[in-house]
Amino acid sequence: MVNGIKVIVEPADEKGWRVVRAKCNGREHRDHMDVANAFRRQKFREAVESRFGAASRVPTDEDLANYSPDNTYAENSFHEWLDGEILKQADEADAKAAEGTEWAPEFRFMSDVETQELEWLWPGVIPLGKPTGINGDPGQGKSVLLCDLAARVSNGNPFPGCNERRDPGGVVILSAEDDAGDTTKPRILAAEGDAANIIIVEAMSMTLEDGEQVTRCVDLSKDIPRVEKALEALKAKGITPRLLTIDPITAYMGDATDSHKNAEVRTFLARIAALAAKWNIAIVMVNHLNKGQGSALYRTQGSIAFVAAVRAAWLLCRDKANPNSARRLFLPLKANLAKDAEGFAFVLSSEHSSNGQPICEWEAEPVTTSADDALRTEPQRRGPKAEDLTEAVEFLKTALAGGPRPTKEVEAEAKGRGISLRTLKRARNELGTIASRPAVPGPWFLELRQGGQELGPVALPLGTLGTLGTLGTLASSSGNICQEDQDVCIEGQEGHVLETCGERWEDWQPPGEF
Repeated sequence: MVNGIKVIVEPADEKGWRVVRAKCNGREHRDHMDVANAFRRQKFREAVESRFGAASRVPTDEDLANYSPDNTYAENSFHEWLDGEILKQADEADAKAAEGTEWAPEFRFMSDVETQELEWLWPGVIPLGKPTGINGDPGQGKSVLLCDLAARVSNGNPFPGCNERRDPGGVVILSAEDDAGDTTKPRILAAEGDAANIIIVEAMSMTLEDGEQVTRCVDLSKDIPRVEKALEALKAKGITPRLLTIDPITAYMGDATDSHKNAEVRTFLARIAALAAKWNIAIVMVNHLNKGQGSALYRTQGSIAFVAAVRAAWLLCRDKANPNSARRLFLPLKANLAKDAEGFAFVLSSEHSSNGQPICEWEAEPVTTSADDALRTEPQRRGPKAEDLTEAVEFLKTALAGGPRPTKEVEAEAKGRGISLRTLKRARNELGTIASRPAVPGPWFLELRQGGQELGPVALPLGTLGTLGTLGTLASSSGNICQEDQDVCIEGQEGHVLETCGERWEDWQPPGEF
């Protein structure tokens, strides 16, 4: 170990690659590599120095002596020490593996497994000994709901849908979004919770050798043993721990876990599940929804493992039938351990609160709305609003009732009425208006299609086409104006000009040369 840095190298896998870790002051850098590859070792050394900073640069003479018989290191002595340490630890890992001290599976026959009855914190909703997820958009009342759960556990009051009181239990709270003094405690008291049975873990702290105290955020990828001290503190007071709330879970995953990678999230949640099983407590984790659409199961932010790896998952959302009300729906997303779980509803209100804080006023009747239905929204309609399109259609009918009119004149009149050209174009499509150009050059005209008139080819006389550069004069030439899907095609002897609705060559001028 040099300056607090410890190197750990695991035995090689079937490809010869190893997990190499460097730890320093509670932080860790990890890589999966072939330690025989000098380039990969160099990148690892550079990453370690970058991450751990000055604490990792220069080992002491005593440290160097442990790894060099002649103690002759160059200026870049840390890199040389770390390179040698990686190879040394790899050799030791191989030696231990050869002695049979490598990883081995733990197993037992199913006949040796003792059956146990599943216990519930909230029957049919939140099991004990398992993690449970609550997912919802910001501002829907997830934090208020967690305070309601904490209050019921701390004072023994029954949960919604239940009649029996229970013995008061202990609660540990991890909250990264609400202040304990002005938000969390007042809400718990408003819900009649017993604050003496509740612990809030706010940070991790450490006192350095010089007496300075430093703090950092809780990282459950490595701080679970430290969080357990809060559970032990409850137990020491004779209070049985029953609930741990984490709001939101992504704030406590640390830098080493990517919340969008399924494998990493499952590894992280396995530690959470092990903690729940060890203490037989319910762990309720809050997460937010993404911006997507589709099945409610896939709306949880990050990896699908946040829903797949837990035994119960619930959705908290606004009642879309009353979008402006304070009514909230608490609906099952996934309930592997319960039979046909039904949803609940409550109203966020401070009317009956003792201190003006919002509380959950639960409704007695169950909710049968599914999570998919609660999140389903009408598909966004492209184009103008229906009323705008209707207005444009009626305008065209009136404007063209007297016969053909110049297109620009109609567009100018529409603009004066607040109708955009794009909406006018859609109205023309709706009516199937005919655009024609009796003379070239000359203005385009719009007219209504007569009743029963088909949009097939319509032969109209062509005026003077003018001169097309070096192609010669096409004056008085014959041609057709073809109306196909409201496209106008003027065909001459050598080519044609195409107009699609709204895309016109109104003032087209022929080039001098082709």
